[in-house]
Parts: sequence; structure tokens; C-alpha cells
Amino acid sequence: MEIPTYTEIARVAGVSTKTVCNVVGNPAIVRSQTMKRVLETIHQMGISDVEMLKARRKPVRADSQRAILLLVDGLSSGAMSSPVYAQMLIAAEQQAHRRGWQFVLRHRSPGDSLADSLSSFRGQGILLFGRTTSVAEVNHVVQGIRCVRLLGSSEAKEDCDRVDYDQLEVCRIAVRYLKERGCQKVGFIGDRINPRGKNFIHFAGGEALQVVDGSMEDLFLSDGANQIVNLKVLETAWRKVSKEGIDGLFLYSDQVANAIYPLLSRQGIRPDQDMKMISCNAEELFLSTLHPRPATIDIHSTELGVRAVETLRWRIQNPMAPPTVIVLGPKLVAGGVPSGN
Repeated sequence: MEIPTYTEIARVAGVSTKTVCNVVGNPAIVRSQTMKRVLETIHQMGISDVEMLKARRKPVRADSQRAILLLVDGLSSGAMSSPVYAQMLIAAEQQAHRRGWQFVLRHRSPGDSLADSLSSFRGQGILLFGRTTSVAEVNHVVQGIRCVRLLGSSEAKEDCDRVDYDQLEVCRIAVRYLKERGCQKVGFIGDRINPRGKNFIHFAGGEALQVVDGSMEDLFLSDGANQIVNLKVLETAWRKVSKEGIDGLFLYSDQVANAIYPLLSRQGIRPDQDMKMISCNAEELFLSTLHPRPATIDIHSTELGVRAVETLRWRIQNPMAPPTVIVLGPKLVAGGVPSGN
């Protein structure tokens, strides 16, 4: 019998590859409900004992050259469980395998040294996922390794190739959507750390819309394996924007939209009828249960993962070329229409 890969199990179970890895190798940090779903999926795929999955794991040799590393740095393991990130990583892993590369995923937790995170890796290149590690730091540990950054800040100095989506266009799309639907006073609810709210407020003001900022710290919580919305903080954000009489709302992500719908329902507010709404990321897991389904913005997470691997492949072949930036244009997905991502 052919034993399924972690990626195949993750796809069927609707979780991230990292979560499957934790179920097999570090079950203590996995939520009981998530653990049950993954184990049921594993059994349905014909694996009677998780030890069978442990047996198929092949560690990457220190001298392996046919491998790339994706280093997650500056993001919690819980955040990495979100579908939008999981899609990127699964797509990157699949593309690496198509190119004949082993794909190694490592998470650098706060306090971990970079040397420990890169120990024994001697592959061809590294995908940097996060905002805290510079290429100079990487090359200090592994000299001459080629790096590509997957997502980042448009304001940061480019020290390597970067593959990203147009973060400013996301906010322009949200502003246009709400204005075209007659909104005059709009609100934003999201995590204060991310610049999405700041950019939305800037563009909304440029379109003569009144804006109420509902950005909050600690909007998201991590239980170790998953990221969840802090409902108390969400309620505080909602009270802040709703008391100002807004007629439109931009939500940081589809996960936030999924969490706010029950709150609106309890207050008798009908999304899209009483208040226009738009969210972001095109995460089917969170959108599928919502009615009416809100408009969302697709940032092309699958294509981002593929492009990152292909850009790293190009960089390995063209080591002396100047840094490049590949930016994908997000697109509006109208309410009620599933994303094709």
C-alpha cells in the first residue's frame, strides 16, 4: 500500500501540513478536536497506525543538494495554520517536488538561534517566510545560499528576490467596492500590527469616505497549533465602529468575517442588506458556512507558493542578477461566488 504524504492528508482533513506533522510527531500541542479530525482522516485513507507515517519520514541529509528550505520566522505556529498560509506552503511543496527537490519546513520560534534553525541544511536555497530574518544573517550561517522572500513589506529595503501580492491594491479594491455600493461611512476591523487597516483608512479618506478605525491588538490568539479570533476583542472592535453609524465594513480576513457573523445575527443585522461588507483572503473554509456569503479579495495564495519556488529556481541559475520583486494583483470575488484559487 502506498502511504499518503502529509500534504495529501492535510488537504483531505482541511488543515495545514504543519498540523499533520504535529499530530504525528508532537501531538501534545494539537487541539483535541483537530487531532480527532486528522486521525479520522488518516484512518479513512487506510493507515491503521500513526507509527506507519513516522516510518516513512526521511530526514534530509546534511550534504543533500537537491533540497530547499522554507524558514518560517516571525510568525507563530498557530498563525501558520490559517488556510491562506497553508495553501501557499502546500503549493510551494508541490512545486518543489515537481522540480525534483526535497522540501524542508522549519519554524524559528522566538529565542531560537538562526544557526540552530539552519543546522545541517546544505540544500540549494531558502525561502524566507516572515519578516525578521535578513539575507545577511542567513549568509553568515550558510555562506552563499540563495534566498527568496515569500511575502514581506513593500517599505522594506530589498535584500533578495521577493514574491508578494499587491498589499495596497487589496485596500483599494475594498474601498472601491464599498463606495460603489453607496457607502458613506465605513469601518475597518483587523489586527493593529498589520498595515492593512492603515492603508484602507488612507485610501478611503482619499475617496471622501468617513472612516472608523476598529484596529485592535491581540485580535488573534494562538493555542499552539491553531490561530483563533479573540471574540472579546472582536466585540470591542465591533462596538467601536458600530456606534458611529457605519454603513460599510472592511474585515481584515475571512476568518474575522466568519467570527463576526454570529455577533451580527444576535443584533439583528443582516450582512449586505443592513450593512455592506467585504473581507479578504478567499479562504473557503471560513466562507462556506456564511449566508449571505460576503465579498472577499483573492490574493492568489496558491500561485504565490508556486512563484516563490520558481523564483528561487531562477535565482539559483542566475546568482549575479539584481534582486527582483514579483507582485501579483489581487482580485475581487463577489459575494456568493466561491474563489477559484
